[in-house]
Amino acid sequence: MIALDSSVLVAALCGWHTHHRESAAALANSPSGGFLVASHSILETFAVLTRLPPGQRLSPRSVVKLLEALQPRLTVVSPTFDPWVLLKQAISHGTTGGQTYDLLIATTVAQAGATTLLTWNIRHFRPLNVLGLSVQTPG
Repeated sequence: MIALDSSVLVAALCGWHTHHRESAAALANSPSGGFLVASHSILETFAVLTRLPPGQRLSPRSVVKLLEALQPRLTVVSPTFDPWVLLKQAISHGTTGGQTYDLLIATTVAQAGATTLLTWNIRHFRPLNVLGLSVQTPG
């Protein structure tokens, strides 16, 4: 199965984004069964789109409507792990700071059966390849 993170969702939903075309095309060509998305990525997409600079910022209601429109193509999965085990994984991967959330996303989608993670933040996820995920950009 293929998973994606918030960087792909944000790019797909913002026509002005550098990676809009590739991200929108990836979503439009979703595999049968859709994409796996960690619940954290849905919340992160909401957070990013509602805090963009004025002129690009979307209202909370607009973001929810956009995400709901994508729902048929997304299978949202929630983490099922012991946080103490995840923290020990973070230590073994040298993960600190915000990359801890990337470990959460990667762990969540890997546990749900993802073999590939689409992201525009390759450098955030590549060190986590021990989870068995192939990390790629859309397209």
